[in-house]
Amino acid sequence: MQIRLATLNVWALPEPIGRHVGARIDAIGRRLGSLDLDLIAFQEVWTRDAARRLCEAGRAAGLRHVWSGGSGAGGLLLLSRHPIDEVSFESFALQGEAERVAMNLEYLSGKGFAAARLSTPAGPLVVVNTHLHARYSSTAKHCHTPHRMVQVMQLAARFLRRTEPLVMLGDFNFQAGEPDYRVLTEILGMADVAMALGNVQNTTLHTNVYRRSSGIDRRKDFFFARSGRDRSVVPRAVARSFDDRFEIDGKPANYSDHAGLIGDFEIRQVPGAARLAPDGDVFDLAERSLAEGESLAAERQTGNRMLSGAGIGFAALAALSARPERMSRRKLLRNALSGAALIGLTPGVVFSIVSEVIVPDDIQAFRNASVELERLRSSIPA
Repeated sequence: MQIRLATLNVWALPEPIGRHVGARIDAIGRRLGSLDLDLIAFQEVWTRDAARRLCEAGRAAGLRHVWSGGSGAGGLLLLSRHPIDEVSFESFALQGEAERVAMNLEYLSGKGFAAARLSTPAGPLVVVNTHLHARYSSTAKHCHTPHRMVQVMQLAARFLRRTEPLVMLGDFNFQAGEPDYRVLTEILGMADVAMALGNVQNTTLHTNVYRRSSGIDRRKDFFFARSGRDRSVVPRAVARSFDDRFEIDGKPANYSDHAGLIGDFEIRQVPGAARLAPDGDVFDLAERSLAEGESLAAERQTGNRMLSGAGIGFAALAALSARPERMSRRKLLRNALSGAALIGLTPGVVFSIVSEVIVPDDIQAFRNASVELERLRSSIPA
């Protein structure tokens, strides 16, 4: 059986953060009918209006089965020609850096992954739509590899033992050969479809009107595939899509600030080949990345404590004046986190909350991922 899948980050953020959102979404919708897709996975569908328009266009194109996570589930959307038996969404344990939310929206993104089990004539197929932490390479030399490493470890823990044919697609924000990429391909045993077919194409392009003309072209969007115990999924073709220009109000435009990908796969009624054992050094690379992330989080905690100054004192006075009962420091900070009035007292309050409530959870996420890594190291034969 042949099946055609597509992925596209639609950049449907509320304007003015996103540009020409309604017109671009309608243009994407008009393309769907000509592509003969069995499923398309969207990322960054951040508005209800964008989700509604894409769902309507999908139904017109025969993609009648819908799962919409909305802004509360990472902005992910799936449209399928085949019935979706079940979908599970799992938030990433580690999002962004709360104190830098003004510079990037990762902390508020709600990112994670949606795993859909499709009912196809060739049997079940699991399709995973995801969007990993952005690189922000201009402000972070590590390009947030440790954050993505925690997220990829979460994917590995979730899908290592699944026996159905599996395809992962979406905006991964890493580069081939990087530690997070290697965990996905070697430990989880996923094949990079474009690499396997010898047709690697960048998906963020300097020629895109919504990107800097002096920017660097990168491949951020991927298909990964892995055969199942009883059936194989065989990549046949992959091509860049949604990369051409058109006009909006007489001015050049693109469908998104990303290009999309279309992949053709064959599902065969034969067992998948045995998975190759990962190189030992991939575990060491992952371990070093997670250790770097924990160390950087500890540095953030120290810096935020220094910046908090007297903020926690003001928060305590305000909270205690309204709450006569005794209150622990951590409980006080959590109350401050949920109370906009307290946060508005002083920037120091924000840094206090970050250092005492949020960053400790980040540190724990790195530690939990390290524990999972050691579990996988011991369970996968060398």
